[in-house]
Amino acid sequence: MWKLVREARECGYAINEEGPSSGITSLGATIVNSAGSPVGCVSISGPSSRILPAKYEEYGTAMVRTAGEISTLLRGRR
Repeated sequence: MWKLVREARECGYAINEEGPSSGITSLGATIVNSAGSPVGCVSISGPSSRILPAKYEEYGTAMVRTAGEISTLLRGRR
């Protein structure tokens, strides 16, 4: 499990392939407040047949960018 945590920290998003729900894949990025504490996330989920590993980086990058924008808005900066 700690390997997965390290990987998520390195790339900025987490990947859950066929976790608690068979046939479902999800990716998520953390939204943080001004103290740097997690307060939410941006995520996508869908059938594993449509959320393919070849797209993880593209989806992950978009989620990290979006989570960062939301985090900035929560801190009151634009």
